[in-house]
Amino acid sequence: MGEYRDLDYAALGRAIQSLGEPDFAHALLSAMEPFVPVDHLAVVVFDYEFAAHLSGAGSRQPGNVALEAGRLYERALLPPRSWCQATR
Repeated sequence: MGEYRDLDYAALGRAIQSLGEPDFAHALLSAMEPFVPVDHLAVVVFDYEFAAHLSGAGSRQPGNVALEAGRLYERALLPPRSWCQATR
């Protein structure tokens, strides 16, 4: 676990505290910057029917490509849950 010794725990704490807030994606991008080269982040959650819901998104560049991509993904048609269970 030595590779995590330089983790900015304060930045990670801010990201965790911002869960559910509009700035969550940007806070997580900032906290992970030293370890994961990420330009865009979209947090997608799935309900019991496997429908996607965009929880948050952020991009480093001007404009929010992650938000646009997340919204497109959210609107995409996913197979119904009964179909997923039938293929197991």
